Amino acid sequence: MIFDFKPLFISTIYIHAVIAQFDGPPLQQWYVMSNLDMSAGTAAGAVQPAGFLRRALRSRAFRRVKYWIFGSRPVRRLFTRNFSTGYLAMGERNAYAFPMGWVTLDWREADFPLWLDCNTRLPFGDASQKLVYAAHVLEHVEEDVLSAVLKEAARVLKPGGAIRIEVPDAEKLVAAYRSNDRRVLDYFLRSREVLVRDNPGFGEKYLEDHLTVLGEVANYFEGNLGHVPVYAPRDEFERRLAEGLEPFNHWAQGLKTEAQRRSGGHANALTYERLERALKVAGFTMVRRADYGRTSIPGLRLGRGWRRIYDSVPETPERSFYSLYVEAFR
Repeated sequence: MIFDFKPLFISTIYIHAVIAQFDGPPLQQWYVMSNLDMSAGTAAGAVQPAGFLRRALRSRAFRRVKYWIFGSRPVRRLFTRNFSTGYLAMGERNAYAFPMGWVTLDWREADFPLWLDCNTRLPFGDASQKLVYAAHVLEHVEEDVLSAVLKEAARVLKPGGAIRIEVPDAEKLVAAYRSNDRRVLDYFLRSREVLVRDNPGFGEKYLEDHLTVLGEVANYFEGNLGHVPVYAPRDEFERRLAEGLEPFNHWAQGLKTEAQRRSGGHANALTYERLERALKVAGFTMVRRADYGRTSIPGLRLGRGWRRIYDSVPETPERSFYSLYVEAFR
């Protein structure tokens, strides 16, 4: 009998990826430091190597390697017990460093590839799953699709099952803009600085602070540019925002062309009240706010460490200060 080294090989590589998550500053901090003039060798020497490793592990090339290893059907069947763990991760791919015991659903590179729309039906039986986790995915769907997806999540969850949602908090973004909170504004400004630097045709107007709100509520994908914000002059932005978040959201989405709307960018300005209402209509109860890294859902583990390899979800600290966390039960 020949010993199969593949599970050991996979586990070893995955552990290295986990260790890299502990080492070095967050990716956003690495970006800031790598773009500063580091004449002081001690600062560069202390920070850049760890940041470089972190960046390499998140690169597209390494993702392809991870998907080739972790995404094979036999490996996925092994770690998810033939896709029966009852833990569903929406918007996560096998090329990401997500805990391997979760069944992934995304439009590609997932256990079950699917595009979220009004006709989406999750490929699981009624009352068959324990948990649904959806981090920074539901802001990519419009209101009617959001309702359909939440109803599907409610359908597949067992009685007592739960969902945890993380999305950009539109109210936090507006508050940060109103108070000139540079921690939030500069965080989003950096990505727009890269966009303008590498694509001068967008122009300096894309560096204006109101794009932090407008560009997180409504953006689109174009080639390799990532999330590209829609644009409107600041005075029109202010006038529309004064009408309230729901009409503002409708106006902001209308700034996209049809092709941009279909690209899969951000398509919703989500708040706690909107999510609470949608979850209750979908059939959820006990809807409540949650915090980064903390949960009231039995069986859901959040955090890093060794369990992160299989089932503990390592929520992203860089997103915590502008995100909304919501939990609800069936």
